[in-house]
Amino acid sequence: MVLTDELEQYKIPVVKEGSKHFFFTNKAKDWDFEAYFKSTHNEINKFKNIAKVRLDYDYDLNWITRLEEVPIEIKEYARALIEKKKRNKKQKLAGPTVVISGNMNEGTINNNSINNSEVRFTSDSSVKDKVLKRIYQEEKEGSDKEEEEQRMQVSGWTGLTTCEVMPIRFTLSEANNIIRSGNGISPNPNLDRDIYNKHMKNRIIKGNQMPQTFHTYIDKYVDSVTIYCVTHWHRDDLLLAKKVIKSLSLFLLTEKDNHTDTHDMEFLELLLQQTHKSFSSHIDYNTTEDAFNQLFVWPYLDIIGKTITLHNCKSDFVQGQPYLKSMSRQLQACNLYIDDKNQYKSDGLLKLFGLKELELLLETSGCLINKDRTKTNFDHHKGVFGTLAMLKCIADDYAFGSIVNFTKVKVFFLHAADRELHFWSVCYQKEDVFDLWRESSLLIEPDFQDKEDFVPNLIQFCWEVKVAYDLIWDYIFLKEEHDNIKRNYRYSSKRPVLLSEIINPIILKLTQEEDSLGMSKLGPIYSPPHP
Repeated sequence: MVLTDELEQYKIPVVKEGSKHFFFTNKAKDWDFEAYFKSTHNEINKFKNIAKVRLDYDYDLNWITRLEEVPIEIKEYARALIEKKKRNKKQKLAGPTVVISGNMNEGTINNNSINNSEVRFTSDSSVKDKVLKRIYQEEKEGSDKEEEEQRMQVSGWTGLTTCEVMPIRFTLSEANNIIRSGNGISPNPNLDRDIYNKHMKNRIIKGNQMPQTFHTYIDKYVDSVTIYCVTHWHRDDLLLAKKVIKSLSLFLLTEKDNHTDTHDMEFLELLLQQTHKSFSSHIDYNTTEDAFNQLFVWPYLDIIGKTITLHNCKSDFVQGQPYLKSMSRQLQACNLYIDDKNQYKSDGLLKLFGLKELELLLETSGCLINKDRTKTNFDHHKGVFGTLAMLKCIADDYAFGSIVNFTKVKVFFLHAADRELHFWSVCYQKEDVFDLWRESSLLIEPDFQDKEDFVPNLIQFCWEVKVAYDLIWDYIFLKEEHDNIKRNYRYSSKRPVLLSEIINPIILKLTQEEDSLGMSKLGPIYSPPHP
């Protein structure tokens, strides 16, 4: 990308410590990697840690693309530098290694590109061979280690409790101004407790209890079976429970349509019917991920999807590893899209087809009672980045909307892990912070004898997910505001600062093969004592 003469002289107006200071003191025309390499990271062995320097260079440039005060042309220039192929072998940046054989009584080497430590003199051909062999081995070792080194970085965000070497994707949460919190969520392992406590104090926690009209039929379903269980077999218990659901269905047949209470009771009817199917199923829920989804996840999301009817949103649930289109869009925008085979594959999407396919993302971490911490944490962070891509697409689509209304918009993902369902939301807050909040959770109790606790908790959880998704009015308000403001600027040569320029979360598509290292240590950590 070619800059104008004026933009070539541009310097970042933000004073930062560390490697970012390079862009404050150097003109844009001098932002190449070689200059960055020479000027920064003087506190470490740069040649040994070249992979880290390259990584920091890309992330510093990514930081520039998110600064509101930076011209669009400079942001594009920074993105081009990120994409530019960099020298990735140590010997290229260190300068050539010179081995001089034979006698040398007099002479001067005057070449600033040659590091003195890389000049070797010898008249012994065998020694020369050993030197060349050692040099070859050093270069080979550097090449072999580079991929592993590239996966490591030192996080520098002030919200971290420690500054330790972690996997490359530790940009996952706290390091990218993502504050993870909610009921039962610990600030460990990396979030500063003071920041966490301040965030929780400012958070308004609203409860969305299911309608009291649900209680009667839930109690009938649970209690009638409990009494009957004393003297009858499991099969008969299920038959009696089914009669309770039929009584609810008969009640609904006598009610008038288009009444809020009626729609709510129909929602309860569908949930009880599906709960009954789950209890009656002969499928071993602990064999595969699909079995887990089939019994305890997909059917309930399908029910929720079909009962959301606000604003003609055309809601429905899609299963079978659908692609997350939001991630594909953002990868293409960042020139990081590889091909269709490498798209973000989810475990399911609840989509609002009438609203630009706004999505709720599902990630399932293996079968029920899966204790693989690496897998569950990987899927959690994969889902976090998926929601950031979704949020960025909303900012791009409704760029003329205000930041005030945008902060009210939430995107969601559901994480099925071990024996729990975790319902998360992500929204943008002031000071470029992304609020990752666990809205609700559910402990899966698949055995029929646990119905007394499980059924009410399941109904409450599904109700909370439905209510959260019913709050698409915030999304609608943003859309309407965007349309109105954009119309006002239709014939104007000026335009306001757009949401698409302000909202710039990091876009990462995690892959299990490359990004699982160290995931077991990254959280989330669920801790009941926390509020």
